[in-house]
Amino acid sequence: MIDYKTVEYNLEKRANYKNKEDLIKYLKSHKQIAAIPGSFVDPVTKKKLGMNKIFGDDKYQWKESLVYLIEKYQMYIDEDFLRHAGID
Repeated sequence: MIDYKTVEYNLEKRANYKNKEDLIKYLKSHKQIAAIPGSFVDPVTKKKLGMNKIFGDDKYQWKESLVYLIEKYQMYIDEDFLRHAGID
């Protein structure tokens, strides 16, 4: 789903989503499947945030922090995931 080079790489690449609201809605609409210990650290501000839940659909899993990074920084998401989610 994410180009796994680094989060920083994906942040630099920034996407211009035509349907950002639909993408966020898709990511938030799925059930939590797990939680991990620890906290997410914003890679830009270095602020420690909770966001340790993992969500998923029938093919992909993603951390709660992914939604935050897309909302706040327009982080790049792989085209295959966008097609899978029905996002143009």
